[in-house]
Amino acid sequence: MSKSIAITSGKGGAGKTSLAINLALRLNERHGKAIFLDADFGMANGHILLKSRPEMDITDVLINGVPVRDVLHHGPKGLRLVAGRTGATELLNLDERRTETLIQAFNTLEDECDYLVVDTSAGAESNTMVCAAAADHFVVVLVGQATGFVDAYAMIKGGFKQHGVKNFSVVVNMAASEDEARSLFETFQKTVLRFMAVQVDYCGYLPYSRAFHNAAINCEPVAIQASCQAERSALDNIADRILKSPVNRAMAQRYFQDAPQENVINL
Repeated sequence: MSKSIAITSGKGGAGKTSLAINLALRLNERHGKAIFLDADFGMANGHILLKSRPEMDITDVLINGVPVRDVLHHGPKGLRLVAGRTGATELLNLDERRTETLIQAFNTLEDECDYLVVDTSAGAESNTMVCAAAADHFVVVLVGQATGFVDAYAMIKGGFKQHGVKNFSVVVNMAASEDEARSLFETFQKTVLRFMAVQVDYCGYLPYSRAFHNAAINCEPVAIQASCQAERSALDNIADRILKSPVNRAMAQRYFQDAPQENVINL
């Protein structure tokens, strides 16, 4: 059965896209066939970081009705992607119905996809929440800044209140050590649990590393660089933890599910 992972963050600059791309590459190499979906509507850059030039993208699916299978593009190491489009103003104000149509379109790919990694837009806008709540694992990227705490909290609040998501995975980015990452997570977790009846699981951290910075400049993800063993090991640990974390049971439109269900929470 195909599994879906949505990578979210409350603000830009948290490393969301880098995590999503590298996670998809590692899953594709170690666990099974993966697809990367760039659902950062209007501000997509995943294809750029993968040095890919797809002929069609998510706009063709959402606006022109092209089957999602026809826009699949082969990226590095056999990873397939559904690319987004940078500066696509027609995608910025999509209604939820069209977003849900995109989610349901992935039903046609279930037999040839083991893992779907979704890079959402930053922030808690409606379409971002629809894309994230549809995944088996709702992952929030947390960074050690005051604004990072507030924005990550807003993502969890939005997922919980708008879609009834009760299980969240947190990945700490740009931490100096495991101890620092765990301490940051535990402080964040206590704040979340004080106000919401949800489960928040620690799913590892990415170290503050020059390799990630250089990878973004050179458009060569660390996941495919043999010299980046520490970073690759951290990514593998994150992937394993996410896949072992509790599955999102929100009653919402889901990837690889035939029919949408009504939300059951109204706060």
